[in-house]
Amino acid sequence: MKKTVLILAVLLCSMAFSASVLAENDGVAATSSGKTVKIAGGTPGGADWWYPSPFTFYPRGPGYSRMSLLFDTLTWKDANGVIPALADGWEVSDDGREWTFYLDRNARWHDGELFTADDVKFTFEYLEDHESEFTWFDATSYIDNVEVIDDYTVVMDLNAPMASFLVDIAGNVPILPEHIWEGVSDPRTFKDAEAVIGTGPLKLVEYDSTTSSYQYEANYNYYDGKLLIDEFISMDVSNTAAALQTGEVDEVSF
Repeated sequence: MKKTVLILAVLLCSMAFSASVLAENDGVAATSSGKTVKIAGGTPGGADWWYPSPFTFYPRGPGYSRMSLLFDTLTWKDANGVIPALADGWEVSDDGREWTFYLDRNARWHDGELFTADDVKFTFEYLEDHESEFTWFDATSYIDNVEVIDDYTVVMDLNAPMASFLVDIAGNVPILPEHIWEGVSDPRTFKDAEAVIGTGPLKLVEYDSTTSSYQYEANYNYYDGKLLIDEFISMDVSNTAAALQTGEVDEVSF
């Protein structure tokens, strides 16, 4: 099961519902489905989950999920374990300290720029330079060096073996576009439209902190499966039961 399905499942109560509306990986090019999915996804009291960039999202599950619809990681997880995301495959050295990742050649950033190994190297170096601003978890202290072998191969040298590396680091760090973030000196205050350009299955159309609403549209150039929705909206509602009954929303997130 692909990330496009799994991420929305975190936002929704039903895995079956998310699988039926978000994505399938059948090799067919993405086309318009005309489908909009709305969820009641605000917090008690109307507080929101913050701006969904990698440096400003609310550092808990719902905040991370809203960011992860926009940004991909090298690996992801399903019920059976670690699966490919931006990395098609990987190898680890016998001593467990050198990880080689082979990247997806079809991935592009939302603005059309190519995703390459340079973006991966840049991401980890940028996080190290801005570790005080990236407060969600320690993403870089285990890594000694990141080396670009070619456009779609990158090697990470660890300072010690880490059994959970594929999940805790490769599967959690959102990869940043170098061509955007290389000019950003303060990532915590960077909230331009470019701050949410990722490689993920959806693009952010509008965010309103006053109403705790997030509006996304499909990324039809997504490399990891055909999208089955055109629009996804997370909003705050005063009465979730009534909103479900009237059809104002399709689901309620936890």
